[in-house]
Amino acid sequence: MYRRIEKIQLDHLCLELHSSKANKKAVLEQLRHATQRREDSGRPTWEKDAHRLGESRQKLNEYVGALHEKTAFGLSLRDAIARSTSGRNSQAFELGWGAHLTDCPFTDELGLNAIRDAAKTAGLAYENISSLNISSLKNVHAKTWSFAWKTELVSAVTSVAAQVDPCIESLRELAAQYEIDIPAPNFDQMRILEGLNELADLAEAHSLGFAMGRDVNGRLDRLKTLADEKSKLDQYIEKIGHGASAELLEKTPIEKLQAELSEAEKSWWKKHLAPWLINRHLKKLGWEKFSDVTVLKEIAAAKTHFESAEELSKEFASESVWKGWLTSEDHLRDKYSAGRRAHLLIQQAMSLTDDPQDLLVSIQKKLVDGRDYLDSSKLTACKVKAQREIEKLKVQIEECRRLEVEFAEQLSLTEARDACVDIKSQENKLNPWVNWVAAKQDCTDLKIPELASALENGKIALNILRTRL
Repeated sequence: MYRRIEKIQLDHLCLELHSSKANKKAVLEQLRHATQRREDSGRPTWEKDAHRLGESRQKLNEYVGALHEKTAFGLSLRDAIARSTSGRNSQAFELGWGAHLTDCPFTDELGLNAIRDAAKTAGLAYENISSLNISSLKNVHAKTWSFAWKTELVSAVTSVAAQVDPCIESLRELAAQYEIDIPAPNFDQMRILEGLNELADLAEAHSLGFAMGRDVNGRLDRLKTLADEKSKLDQYIEKIGHGASAELLEKTPIEKLQAELSEAEKSWWKKHLAPWLINRHLKKLGWEKFSDVTVLKEIAAAKTHFESAEELSKEFASESVWKGWLTSEDHLRDKYSAGRRAHLLIQQAMSLTDDPQDLLVSIQKKLVDGRDYLDSSKLTACKVKAQREIEKLKVQIEECRRLEVEFAEQLSLTEARDACVDIKSQENKLNPWVNWVAAKQDCTDLKIPELASALENGKIALNILRTRL
């Protein structure tokens, strides 16, 4: 201490009494030195030093005041330093708020207390489930518990567990019809196989040859264009009237007639004669008389759409898609929609096998080439059975979903069954689990999900959480 005082030149104000060097002579010498130094100090120097000391004391007081000043969060800087120092060697986890004070999700002491309360609640809730096997309970997302809810949930998971095995068996039988092997189907694969059932239904209603093979997307785009051209053609035919039809448009030399009309307009006497001549020509072809030959422009536009539709229709004449000029726009669009849906379902089904070629050959053979015998085929029997079992399971899964129990799409049906059995076996632990789920949600809402994760991952001990908060 003396050495520190000596460094700031205040040693003359202290007596070194407890040193091993202290004796009567030394003490008297210190007193003489202090007295002499006091006498040697001039008034100007004393005032300057006193003023400097006063400023230093003021700064120190301001510093101490700043250390103890409470912020809007109810904490002082000294509180924060003390808390940080006391927990230096404790477990810690980082919050993803950012380094700036404005990144904090709350702005006052009330918000801080809400964070503390949520953290304490989460710690207590996790303590009650820390010894449980929570792998299956993780499928339960409910945040409110009641006896009625628990009873319904136990009934729902029991039904799912009982329905899984019959559903797996029917799915395997259905997949085998398409040369697909699925030892342990999951929910996503069940959905895709259900799509193959939809594909079989489409095959009964439509001949799907046009939706298979190479360039399917291009072919379907051309079918849509054909529907558009047929729609425009029908609109023009209705607008033109006078007995207009696709057959008449086909044999009408519209370019020649337009050229004759254009030539006649150059001569004053032919100009008046041309409408009569054109009407006579059109009448021979089967048209009814026109009062205004300017309709030739609309006939020309109609023939453009006719020629486009005629060219596009050649590709679909053998697929029962195009049935001549009486084919309606709605029929073409219905075929287009069926083709698009079939193509999508086939693409999805390809994910079920390592060799898509076997799947495509099977679909072609059973749903296209064997379409006439589809009703009495084994495929249809497997389809009906699988769809029945799928519908039963879906109803029960939906009931679980209503009760806030969710199963991931990638979860196999066998794993879902085992999870349901495990949930039922831990039905008496559902209350603390639901409390933990609610506490986790509160942490997420207050932007401290890292705390819940730290508890689950063992990064922070419960006793540390209690003492730190």
